Amino acid sequence: MKVVVVGAGIAGLSTALALARSDHEVVVLERDAAHPPDDSSRAPEWARPGVPHFLQPHAFLGRGIKELRHHAPDVYQALLDEGGEELRLFDKMPESHLVAEDKDLLVLGCRRPVIEWVMRRVVSAEPNVEIRVGAAATGLRWAQGDTGVPHASGVRTPQGVVPADLIVDAMGRSSPLSEWIVDASGNRPESRSDDCGIVYYSRYFQFCRGQSRPEGPWLLGPRAELGYMETGTFWGDKGTFALVQQIRANDRELRVLRHAEQYMASLRSQPTLAGLVAEDVSEPITPVLPMGQLRNTFKEFVKQGRPLISGVIAIGDARCHTNPRYAWGLSLALAQGFLLADLVAQHGEDAEALMMAFESGANAWTSTAFRSSSATDNERKVYWSGAPIDFTTPAGALQLFLLMMFPIAGMRDAEIFRKAVRRIMLLDDPRTVESDHELLGRAETIAKSLLAGSPPARQGPTRTELLRILQGPTVSP
Repeated sequence: MKVVVVGAGIAGLSTALALARSDHEVVVLERDAAHPPDDSSRAPEWARPGVPHFLQPHAFLGRGIKELRHHAPDVYQALLDEGGEELRLFDKMPESHLVAEDKDLLVLGCRRPVIEWVMRRVVSAEPNVEIRVGAAATGLRWAQGDTGVPHASGVRTPQGVVPADLIVDAMGRSSPLSEWIVDASGNRPESRSDDCGIVYYSRYFQFCRGQSRPEGPWLLGPRAELGYMETGTFWGDKGTFALVQQIRANDRELRVLRHAEQYMASLRSQPTLAGLVAEDVSEPITPVLPMGQLRNTFKEFVKQGRPLISGVIAIGDARCHTNPRYAWGLSLALAQGFLLADLVAQHGEDAEALMMAFESGANAWTSTAFRSSSATDNERKVYWSGAPIDFTTPAGALQLFLLMMFPIAGMRDAEIFRKAVRRIMLLDDPRTVESDHELLGRAETIAKSLLAGSPPARQGPTRTELLRILQGPTVSP
């Protein structure tokens, strides 16, 4: 089968790799013209304007690691060889007998440019793959399919049509596929979308000589929840890490965090983060990187049990994207790429059967991720607005409880720890915990006992105090 993959991000590259290793001929069309640099240390310099979040922090969660270790262990080893740091979360589990599945409780600290650099290098070496850079897709070649829905048989580019037995849309969240379907007199896919309600500002740092990732009473890294904003840590490769400060999208006054001086002053005001940015511990290696207009979005390409199109399948962010705070996108994209290869092997050139099988398999995870991300964001909007909401109990705010209290209880209970981490890592369907009332009740009891016995230390200034602090530093461009 000849497959054309449109887009050479993580979703496109994982799909190309999976299909090429299943003996299919794959052409990857990438609109960005720049080739990757020769060395991974220069990967952040790679010009990728088609990927707005290219330099933003990413996390390689347990689900994505599991996919790679099973389907492409050479890629995972290459990431480790390029400085990726494997974080063994099961080492933080309360005293318990480890079970076989606990080996999946991992995070790989690695910057997105390095991840993509490694994958592009591996995919480019595959004999069945051709990557064409500077090749923008302008539309699809459509015909009337046997089932009465538009059938895509090629990708239009300024250089002509690239014919294909199967087309994979890996064009990301700005994919024009829905419009192309309408232009072909097809029905627009149903799309559900919800504003994440945040703007975030990230910056990468490099540990100074002799310094390294600190250990502490956290699951992944130092984090501060202040009731109006949140700061979190993303570990990277080669001794790098990113700090991300999230604020409400409509909080205009705190948008001064886009300036380096205010950004650093805010971090220094948060005790759990201040030590990481001390001058003798780390130094900034990027400017402050803003990211906004974030939405949870989910698209369905099936209606009333029938596909809306055939010959083309949307994957990764072109199908579903969620709040980057949860870092689910990378793992979902990898899982979908390998799923597609497995289903092509089963269904061959039966376009409708392939489409239906992929929609069923992919949506089982993407619809759940969309729902969980949206529900959590909506509860956070209420909390950050100052409205009363009790996240210390599942009955008060289930999603915030699972986000903020359930992992805390897990530090005292091995079963809760395992369930909490597997949920965060997308190793289990998030809904399995939501319906386990006995486990939730036990977690609530533990969390409230911990809060009553030792109230949490103040994580940072109030909003009024922070604004006063931020008036001091000189605004830098």
